[in-house]
Amino acid sequence: MLNNRGPMTREEILQSQRDYLTAEALSGVLGTNPSTLRNQAHEDAERGTQHLKFPYIILGKRVLFPRIPFIRFMGWAEEEVTQKGAPHETI
Repeated sequence: MLNNRGPMTREEILQSQRDYLTAEALSGVLGTNPSTLRNQAHEDAERGTQHLKFPYIILGKRVLFPRIPFIRFMGWAEEEVTQKGAPHETI
């Protein structure tokens, strides 16, 4: 379940069990206001542009961001995370 608990850190995003994150969650690592992310996503969708370089889904007024593609966009090591958020173990 999504909640609006506020900005998440890099580590929280990597360890998260969520498939999708909110603009509030991403705002901390991007250093921007959540409204800016939501507004840009809506503007891109309306104009057919792509200023946001990572995927998003618009559901009415709500904008959700798939966690794994966002992690890839940020260039964070994928070996630090699995599809369900549990860190990989190294032997």
